[in-house]
Amino acid sequence: VPDKKWYIFVEPDTFIFWQTLLAYLSHLDWTKPYYLGGQINIGGIEFGQGGNGYVISRPALEKVVSHYQSHQKEYEDFTEGHWAGDCVLGKALKDSGTSLTRAWPIFQGDDVGNMNYNHQTQWCQPTVSYHHVSPSEIQDLYDFEKAWMRDTANDTTNFLRHRDVYRLYALPRMTALRVDWDNHSKDDRGTTESLESCRVLCEADNACLQYTYNAESRCLTTARPNVGQAASNITSGWILERAQKFYDEAEECHDVNWIS
Repeated sequence: VPDKKWYIFVEPDTFIFWQTLLAYLSHLDWTKPYYLGGQINIGGIEFGQGGNGYVISRPALEKVVSHYQSHQKEYEDFTEGHWAGDCVLGKALKDSGTSLTRAWPIFQGDDVGNMNYNHQTQWCQPTVSYHHVSPSEIQDLYDFEKAWMRDTANDTTNFLRHRDVYRLYALPRMTALRVDWDNHSKDDRGTTESLESCRVLCEADNACLQYTYNAESRCLTTARPNVGQAASNITSGWILERAQKFYDEAEECHDVNWIS
């Protein structure tokens, strides 16, 4: 379809908040060559990772098609020896004159359960995509976005930010305990006698927000809140008042930073 303003590429396990993405694109001039995505680098080639989703404007696509047609063998040879098609495309776009607009953390390479939320980077940024999302998570996120759109229907300036996903999606899924669940706590505190001992260890550390206890009796904790994912033989817990405090103590977000 050669007459569209924007071309959006996603993978099967990518979730897109379409309201936010359309708002983002409305702030950009589609008549200019744009290549937007979550940045990654392989062998000195920077490109938009396919799992994050990436967006190409019509002029950028026209330029890369024309460039490819006049350098076809070069790119076929390069593709034959390369494992990442999104990297090959990023190289072709750069060679044709369109560099990547580094749109992380608006475009995410992580799934919604493994965000490692912090206040300095993604917190106030709009959120467009997540990667490695399961079918059940896709349904949950779809329902979540529908509820958000319903509740903010009269406010055209209110777009989903990472802090909103934390407050309205992540926090309600953080419970005292979840069996067969990994909340991605990474700081290994060694073995403990029991799950309760692991919880006590976390509570004794004022920075600790959550913990996991696995089948090897290892206790892992972290100061960054995550929802996590289903996983066998792991039990996860959160210090709920600290997870709430993490949100309450964050600075207010004001202007939207649409990366351009």
